[in-house]
Amino acid sequence: MKERKVNIRTNQTTGKARLRFYGIAPDQIDGIVLALEKARKEYETDFDSVALEAICNEYLNTP
Repeated sequence: MKERKVNIRTNQTTGKARLRFYGIAPDQIDGIVLALEKARKEYETDFDSVALEAICNEYLNTP
């Protein structure tokens, strides 16, 4: 698999949080929204950032 560079624009908004912007294709939006909704319920949070972190941690801990 060819390695690609990821271009992520980062903009510091506070001492605690950063905004990251990703280009998302229209056909990817529904799946992303559904995954975040599912993770928010499963991890009992109201925050997409917490849900996204949980999704990423699950992915990284899966063999």
